[in-house]
Amino acid sequence: AEPRDEMDDVSALKQAAQEQAVLERQLHDITDNLPVLIAYIDKNECYQFTNATFSKWLGTEPRRMFGRKVSEVMTLANYEQRRQHLKTALAGQRVEFNLESTFLGVTRMLQYVYIPDVRRDGTVAGLYALGTDVTELKRVEHRLYQLAHADSLTGLPNRRQFEVCLAECIERASVSAKSISVMFMDIDKFKFINDQFGHATGDAVLKEFAARLRAQMRTIDTAARLSGDEFVVLLEGLDAQIDAEHMAQKIVASIRDPFLIEGVAHFVTTSLGAVFCARPGLDSPLLEYADAALYEAKEAGRNTYRVKTLEAVVH
Repeated sequence: AEPRDEMDDVSALKQAAQEQAVLERQLHDITDNLPVLIAYIDKNECYQFTNATFSKWLGTEPRRMFGRKVSEVMTLANYEQRRQHLKTALAGQRVEFNLESTFLGVTRMLQYVYIPDVRRDGTVAGLYALGTDVTELKRVEHRLYQLAHADSLTGLPNRRQFEVCLAECIERASVSAKSISVMFMDIDKFKFINDQFGHATGDAVLKEFAARLRAQMRTIDTAARLSGDEFVVLLEGLDAQIDAEHMAQKIVASIRDPFLIEGVAHFVTTSLGAVFCARPGLDSPLLEYADAALYEAKEAGRNTYRVKTLEAVVH
């Protein structure tokens, strides 16, 4: 009976091995056709399993990665992005994180999950890694953010984004003890431009107006379109009121140069009202003072500016 038992044992082992091979092939068939990075990394940070996506993204065949350390397969920069997360996961804690990585000249936004392989005795044998390409999703999110916070015609921040920028600017000013200035302006007789030349020309004027504002701004300044032909500029980090006056003068002067639209020169001017505040607070009436200064500029004949402090008016 013993030879028969041994033959049965050998047959059982062969069948088990065949079943195991089928399961492994099915696992590879599934994982190799998913557009994500899937890997098992042992406690020594060595790859024990990778799917075919590694070959597509990293240019490294999965079979060549077996037993190799993560630091050997990836560039130093890519490994450093993951090093602390690997350490945390191998200590037994699930980790989720986002990063931007470049492989073979292609930059992707990746969303990673590291799941520790915790055995029954509590030891961590390794981790399961899943990396998903969310580049297109991030692009869509950025586009939606732009649509919600930017003016579609000029590309400048809209009213909602300006309010956020103003609150942040005031907070920074309270820490740095630097002054800020808010400037309101609109296009003189813009309705006449629309009525006389059409809305297409009016839109072209608005876009050129916005471009000229950008050209005058420092990197820390903000120009926004509130609505219609109403624009606002936020200056921060000012040392003195004269800085705001110089900027107001530059903006008004830059608009006076003719706007060339479809070969036709249009002479456009702006009226500007600004408020200078040495110690702004969230309840400071900055917008009200800037609006009042704009009214005074219009009363003075337009094509000019007025700068107010909370105490005085400077011509």
